[in-house]
Amino acid sequence: MNQQHRRLFKLRVILALAVLGLGVLGAGGYYVASFYDFFERPYHAATFDREQWLAFQDAGDNECALRGMVRDLQGSRLRQGTPRTEVIALLGDPYLYGSPMNGCIDYRLGHDCSFSMHNEFLRICFGSDAELTDSWVIQ
Repeated sequence: MNQQHRRLFKLRVILALAVLGLGVLGAGGYYVASFYDFFERPYHAATFDREQWLAFQDAGDNECALRGMVRDLQGSRLRQGTPRTEVIALLGDPYLYGSPMNGCIDYRLGHDCSFSMHNEFLRICFGSDAELTDSWVIQ
């Protein structure tokens, strides 16, 4: 009988540890999902909408809305070789107070979508032929 109690006790301990382990894994999974929602989703979530882009350019702080459009914009519209005139016609006037590098223009995206207080900008650069060579996000 004593041996049967020990075996039952061991099974209960193993079951308790398994439940605890699943709880820890569940909490870890929740943390990862929350981390993704807070930090990454704004950077992937939106398709480019020209009217919304132009409206938010005029509004100043845009709560990450423009940043969400950048990936789609870069993948579908800002391709190498796109003429500068087409880019400006699509995105509106560049940020007036930017300090662009040679041949580059900036578009203000608003504050970083995390805890940072820095503004982010979409920098678009053109070659000597006024065709797009590269674009990236800067702070």
